[in-house]
Amino acid sequence: MSGQDWSVGDLSLGTNVGSKSTRKTWIYVVALRPERGGHRKVRDRNPRGHKGRPCVYVGMSGKDPGKAFAGSDFSEAPREVQRHGRRLLSRHTQYRYSRLKAVEAKYRLIKDLRDKHYWVFNDSEAKTHSVYVILLSREIQDDPKVTKLNPDAKRAKPCVYVGQTGKTPKERLKQHKRGELANRWVRDHGVRLMPRLYEHLNPLNELQSLRMERRLARRLRKLGYTVLGGT
Repeated sequence: MSGQDWSVGDLSLGTNVGSKSTRKTWIYVVALRPERGGHRKVRDRNPRGHKGRPCVYVGMSGKDPGKAFAGSDFSEAPREVQRHGRRLLSRHTQYRYSRLKAVEAKYRLIKDLRDKHYWVFNDSEAKTHSVYVILLSREIQDDPKVTKLNPDAKRAKPCVYVGQTGKTPKERLKQHKRGELANRWVRDHGVRLMPRLYEHLNPLNELQSLRMERRLARRLRKLGYTVLGGT
């Protein structure tokens, strides 16, 4: 960034770019064994929880939980649900076509349940997520799909991919290059990470990282970068 510093500022949302945000995501709630409400981590995160109120896990899935968890079969669920899940609370099931919207809805649901004094088990509140920026080879600058997304890009500025992950940026880059849950631009044209553009923003929780991913992509595009990702 030519040595200049900038602040990302607030976590306001932006316009979708790309297709991964259109995948349907379900939000679900599973009742856990009541004794899980006594777990230290659950107690710490639910200071308003009342004795006798349900202990629940709030999660997200790319599959309809009504089918995936039919008959209380939690074999495909997160480990906490596999070990302690009792039944799916289908009245809370909902879906969104945007992952960001799904995470926002999940956080609203968590707040609503806590307002009702439930004991809510949810790992996504921890600051275990990151945003990252990957340098891409310049040969993609003339691709029509890329130029359409970046009409004001400056040729002297780098081409980059902006993403977010629950892994470390290094691990996520390796995944891209192996073709695992990969973006094709990174898989075929990824060069290296650009930590100076993102390290000061991490760590984040899941919702913060999704919002920051968009904010960072918009900021870099405004500075003249050719940007992919950031959805």
